[in-house]
Amino acid sequence: MRQGDGELNYAFWCFVRCGIRPGEYASLPIREKLLIQAMIEVWDEQTPGLP
Repeated sequence: MRQGDGELNYAFWCFVRCGIRPGEYASLPIREKLLIQAMIEVWDEQTPGLP
């Protein structure tokens, strides 16, 4: 993810990379959302240029 991306983008990438649908993502507790966001940011750093 890039700086300035909103929660909707995290929901989208969560679905693309994890198979968690945006509706399911929206209902997750904030702690789990933050964990997913951190994982996506780590993936982004390790695989630049990939969606």
